[in-house]
Amino acid sequence: MRLLPHALALALASIPIPAPGQGVPDYSNTPRAQVPEACKARFTDIYASPEAWRQELEAAKAALAHLETLAKGWTASPGKMADLLQWRDGMVMRIQRLYAYASLQSDMDMGDSAFQAMKGQAEDLMTQFDARLAFMEPDVLALGRAQVEAALAAEPRLAPYRVGLLRTLRRQEHIAAPGEERVAALTQAFTDAPAKASAILNDVDQPRAYYGHDQGVVRVDDWIRCEWSVVPHFYMNFYVFQYATSMAASMALARAVLEEGEPARERYLRLLRSGGSQFPVEALRSAGVDFSTPRPVQAALAEFDRLVGEMETIHDRMVRSPSAE
Repeated sequence: MRLLPHALALALASIPIPAPGQGVPDYSNTPRAQVPEACKARFTDIYASPEAWRQELEAAKAALAHLETLAKGWTASPGKMADLLQWRDGMVMRIQRLYAYASLQSDMDMGDSAFQAMKGQAEDLMTQFDARLAFMEPDVLALGRAQVEAALAAEPRLAPYRVGLLRTLRRQEHIAAPGEERVAALTQAFTDAPAKASAILNDVDQPRAYYGHDQGVVRVDDWIRCEWSVVPHFYMNFYVFQYATSMAASMALARAVLEEGEPARERYLRLLRSGGSQFPVEALRSAGVDFSTPRPVQAALAEFDRLVGEMETIHDRMVRSPSAE
């Protein structure tokens, strides 16, 4: 389990959405105390107060005690497997909620040590939770595919976990023994410490203008052209490939809707309704995008080529006649 990335959706749920036709004012350089209440995230939608958050934090810690009972022989029967997986999901939601509240509050003011501490407590609970569940994937591997398939067939409650269980089997070569998995989970507590410190220093609340040479505000040095290379995500777990495949898939889905209309629209909605019940390649194939062939990528590259050509045409026209634009 890796809980941190999945807390984003819950965090976004607390952000006010403007009414149709209503503009979105820019308060990015405005001290929070001067921002209208209607334009602030409603943290009380998550917890009524920091004290209520602390009470839930302690309750969640106490709830971890149930794991010892649920974990004993959890793969002995499909029912026990479902019991543990459902309990785990409930705990994931509780911990993600704790993290979302603390993270949003700390992001409002990087200099607020109280909320920074709360965020750290939530992250620590995430790490401890991941570490205590480190036995699950090795246990699934010990069952083997035949017994996993039999459990899925025997217990309807396991249906939502089908893809996750089968994905674990696929990752067999990349899963260590329980003790080693536990150590790997615990490293989350310190491996990202330098990045966190950098973020606090970079993002601490100090409004500043940054418009470039032509505005006479700040000098943009030549090295800024290489700033993209310090983004850590570019070097992680095929991160950029996930974006590339997502863009290629979305372009294919959009093109199908524009060309076919209602049938393609229904395929797309069926894809959304499927949630995580299929592997991504299977889900996209059912929506009409087959990534087992090069066609989606080739079509996306052709569209990019068309767009670049269009931009070059506009640029050339502006150079010839600046006043025309």
